[in-house]
Amino acid sequence: MIGRLRGLVVEVGEEEALIDVGGVGYVVRCGGRTLGHLPAWGKRPSCMWRPSGPKARA
Repeated sequence: MIGRLRGLVVEVGEEEALIDVGGVGYVVRCGGRTLGHLPAWGKRPSCMWRPSGPKARA
């Protein structure tokens, strides 16, 4: 699991964002509130994700 990405915002959709990290594009699925807080295209976000699901709650 990836816990942190640092790169440039390339695209933001309804349920996901595309982050370019050193030439590799990562599609990050997240909620609308998180997407709404991402910086403008070409800016650098710094996002931390907390795992969800049964294993994360143990």
